[in-house]
Amino acid sequence: MSDDSWEKFAQADPYWAVLTDPKYKGEIGLRERKEFFDSGEDHIKRVTAAFERHFGRKIRRTDTALDFGSGVGRLLLPMAKKCRHTIGVDVSATMRRIARDNARNMNISNVECISDLQIENLEKGALDWVNSYIVFQHIRTKIGYNIINKLLNKVSKNGVVSIHVTLFKDQRVANYMTNYMNYFSYDEDGVRNVFS
Repeated sequence: MSDDSWEKFAQADPYWAVLTDPKYKGEIGLRERKEFFDSGEDHIKRVTAAFERHFGRKIRRTDTALDFGSGVGRLLLPMAKKCRHTIGVDVSATMRRIARDNARNMNISNVECISDLQIENLEKGALDWVNSYIVFQHIRTKIGYNIINKLLNKVSKNGVVSIHVTLFKDQRVANYMTNYMNYFSYDEDGVRNVFS
């Protein structure tokens, strides 16, 4: 999907463009807005719990995090509550503006929103946590690999990464393959299987 398409979605239905549930289409009410952001809080709680459980890594208030494909801030804002500085990356200027507005409305002041072209400007090792969820399935594979490579080069030595990618479109293949998937950790001792 093109960057222009995402900008059009952002201008027409920004919340629905993030979560394609009919209740987020058009103007959304306070209840729907709360549900939308609560779903982001819940997701981030699951991700950070997995970091602790599998890698012994807690997200700290001193950490710097980046959410790639941050949209209106559904995951970015809960991440910001856990970190010192949080960067939202989105191709859509409208999404970035709405995310900044949402941060202001929630009294969250440690959020910066940048375009994908600005990733290059980040220092190597500057990020303690890189996150992306339900984004890469919309990006052509070759471009996605390049983006992931750029993001990984920005992760600190003891940093963590939570990136969602679509592996299979056929449920039978997915069921077969996930029986053989593992979590791996890379540290000063090398690569190790988290589950033995």
